[in-house]
Amino acid sequence: MDYSTRGMISGHRVYFSLRDKVLVIRAKRTAAGRSEIIQLIPREKLENDFPAILLQGHIHWLNLSTSVMDFRPIDKIWESSSENWSVDCTPGQYRMHKGREFLVDVRSPSWTMLSSLLKPLDTPQNLLVTASPFDPDHPSVVAATGCRPTPLRLILLRQ
Repeated sequence: MDYSTRGMISGHRVYFSLRDKVLVIRAKRTAAGRSEIIQLIPREKLENDFPAILLQGHIHWLNLSTSVMDFRPIDKIWESSSENWSVDCTPGQYRMHKGREFLVDVRSPSWTMLSSLLKPLDTPQNLLVTASPFDPDHPSVVAATGCRPTPLRLILLRQ
Protein backbone atom coordinates (compact mmCIF):
# COMPACT_ATOMS: atom_id res chain seq x y z
CA MET A 1 0.00 0.00 0.00
CA ASP A 2 1.31 3.47 -0.91
CA TYR A 3 0.94 6.73 1.00
CA SER A 4 2.20 10.24 0.43
CA THR A 5 2.47 13.46 2.34
CA ARG A 6 -0.43 15.86 1.81
CA GLY A 7 1.83 18.85 1.47
CA MET A 8 5.32 19.48 0.20
CA ILE A 9 8.39 19.09 2.40
CA SER A 10 11.14 21.43 1.20
CA GLY A 11 9.75 21.20 -2.32
CA HIS A 12 9.40 17.39 -2.23
CA ARG A 13 6.35 15.17 -2.07
CA VAL A 14 7.31 12.16 0.03
CA TYR A 15 5.92 8.68 -0.70
CA PHE A 16 5.86 5.69 1.64
CA SER A 17 5.20 2.09 0.67
CA LEU A 18 5.66 -1.33 2.20
CA ARG A 19 7.28 -3.87 -0.14
CA ASP A 20 7.95 -7.37 1.18
CA LYS A 21 7.71 -5.99 4.74
CA VAL A 22 10.35 -3.35 3.98
CA LEU A 23 9.51 0.35 4.22
CA VAL A 24 10.43 2.20 1.02
CA ILE A 25 10.65 6.01 1.15
CA ARG A 26 10.84 8.05 -2.03
CA ALA A 27 10.67 11.78 -2.61
CA LYS A 28 9.73 13.56 -5.81
CA ARG A 29 10.60 17.12 -6.71
CA THR A 30 9.60 18.93 -9.86
CA ALA A 31 11.53 22.03 -10.85
CA ALA A 32 11.83 23.79 -14.19
CA GLY A 33 9.64 21.13 -15.80
CA ARG A 34 11.94 18.28 -14.72
CA SER A 35 11.05 15.63 -12.14
CA GLU A 36 13.57 14.02 -9.84
CA ILE A 37 12.78 10.94 -7.76
CA ILE A 38 15.12 9.95 -4.95
CA GLN A 39 14.91 6.88 -2.73
CA LEU A 40 16.16 6.65 0.82
CA ILE A 41 18.82 3.95 1.26
CA PRO A 42 18.89 2.63 4.84
CA ARG A 43 22.24 2.98 6.60
CA GLU A 44 22.28 -0.76 7.43
CA LYS A 45 22.57 -1.58 3.71
CA LEU A 46 25.77 0.49 3.46
CA GLU A 47 27.59 -0.45 6.69
CA ASN A 48 30.22 -2.77 5.21
CA ASP A 49 30.88 -0.66 2.13
CA PHE A 50 31.67 2.79 3.53
CA PRO A 51 33.52 4.28 6.51
CA ALA A 52 31.37 4.84 9.59
CA ILE A 53 31.99 8.61 9.52
CA LEU A 54 30.09 8.76 6.20
CA LEU A 55 27.18 6.75 7.57
CA GLN A 56 26.63 8.37 10.96
CA GLY A 57 25.02 11.78 10.76
CA HIS A 58 24.15 11.36 7.08
CA ILE A 59 21.08 10.48 5.01
CA HIS A 60 21.64 8.52 1.81
CA TRP A 61 19.48 9.28 -1.20
CA LEU A 62 19.71 7.37 -4.50
CA ASN A 63 18.57 9.38 -7.52
CA LEU A 64 16.61 6.84 -9.55
CA SER A 65 17.18 8.69 -12.85
CA THR A 66 20.93 9.26 -12.62
CA SER A 67 21.94 6.29 -10.39
CA VAL A 68 23.90 8.67 -8.17
CA MET A 69 23.72 8.22 -4.39
CA ASP A 70 24.14 11.40 -2.37
CA PHE A 71 25.43 11.33 1.24
CA ARG A 72 23.73 14.35 2.81
CA PRO A 73 24.29 15.69 6.34
CA ILE A 74 21.20 15.18 8.49
CA ASP A 75 20.77 18.93 8.96
CA LYS A 76 20.59 19.33 5.14
CA ILE A 77 18.51 16.27 4.26
CA TRP A 78 16.73 17.93 1.32
CA GLU A 79 19.71 19.81 -0.15
CA SER A 80 21.84 18.35 -2.91
CA SER A 81 25.26 19.98 -2.95
CA SER A 82 28.69 19.58 -4.52
CA GLU A 83 29.94 19.61 -0.91
CA ASN A 84 28.29 16.23 -0.33
CA TRP A 85 29.96 12.91 -1.01
CA SER A 86 28.28 11.10 -3.90
CA VAL A 87 28.64 7.72 -5.56
CA ASP A 88 27.99 6.94 -9.20
CA CYS A 89 26.16 3.60 -8.92
CA THR A 90 26.22 2.83 -12.65
CA PRO A 91 27.46 -0.79 -12.99
CA GLY A 92 31.18 -0.84 -13.73
CA GLN A 93 31.61 2.85 -12.84
CA TYR A 94 31.32 2.83 -9.07
CA ARG A 95 33.28 5.83 -7.89
CA MET A 96 32.76 8.00 -4.84
CA HIS A 97 33.79 11.63 -4.90
CA LYS A 98 33.32 15.05 -3.37
CA GLY A 99 34.47 17.74 -5.74
CA ARG A 100 37.87 16.57 -7.03
CA GLU A 101 38.52 14.24 -4.06
CA PHE A 102 37.96 10.51 -4.45
CA LEU A 103 37.27 8.02 -1.69
CA VAL A 104 39.71 5.10 -1.54
CA ASP A 105 37.71 1.85 -1.51
CA VAL A 106 37.66 0.17 1.92
CA ARG A 107 38.45 -3.17 0.22
CA SER A 108 41.47 -1.91 -1.73
CA PRO A 109 45.08 -2.82 -0.90
CA SER A 110 45.88 0.91 -0.46
CA TRP A 111 43.17 1.37 2.15
CA THR A 112 44.21 -1.82 3.95
CA MET A 113 47.83 -0.68 4.12
CA LEU A 114 46.97 2.85 5.31
CA SER A 115 44.41 1.64 7.86
CA SER A 116 46.94 -0.75 9.37
CA LEU A 117 49.50 2.07 9.66
CA LEU A 118 46.97 4.43 11.26
CA LYS A 119 45.38 1.84 13.53
CA PRO A 120 47.05 3.30 16.66
CA LEU A 121 45.14 6.56 16.05
CA ASP A 122 41.66 5.13 15.54
CA THR A 123 39.76 2.04 14.46
CA PRO A 124 39.65 1.27 10.73
CA GLN A 125 35.85 1.79 10.65
CA ASN A 126 36.40 5.46 11.54
CA LEU A 127 39.02 6.02 8.86
CA LEU A 128 38.25 8.03 5.74
CA VAL A 129 40.99 7.82 3.10
CA THR A 130 40.74 10.08 0.08
CA ALA A 131 42.96 10.75 -2.90
CA SER A 132 43.22 13.97 -4.90
CA PRO A 133 44.45 13.92 -8.48
CA PHE A 134 45.90 17.46 -8.36
CA ASP A 135 49.51 16.36 -8.83
CA PRO A 136 49.72 12.98 -10.60
CA ASP A 137 53.39 12.60 -9.60
CA HIS A 138 52.64 13.14 -5.89
CA PRO A 139 49.08 12.10 -5.08
CA SER A 140 48.01 13.15 -1.63
CA VAL A 141 45.94 11.08 0.71
CA VAL A 142 43.84 12.58 3.45
CA ALA A 143 43.18 10.24 6.33
CA ALA A 144 40.48 11.58 8.61
CA THR A 145 39.68 9.71 11.77
CA GLY A 146 36.72 10.01 14.08
CA CYS A 147 38.93 11.09 16.98
CA ARG A 148 40.79 13.90 15.19
CA PRO A 149 39.11 17.23 14.44
CA THR A 150 41.61 17.95 11.67
CA PRO A 151 42.48 15.35 9.02
CA LEU A 152 46.02 14.11 8.60
CA ARG A 153 47.46 14.88 5.19
CA LEU A 154 49.89 12.32 3.89
CA ILE A 155 51.90 12.86 0.73
CA LEU A 156 52.79 9.65 -1.04
CA LEU A 157 56.12 9.75 -2.84
CA ARG A 158 56.99 7.44 -5.69
CA GLN A 159 60.35 5.76 -5.55
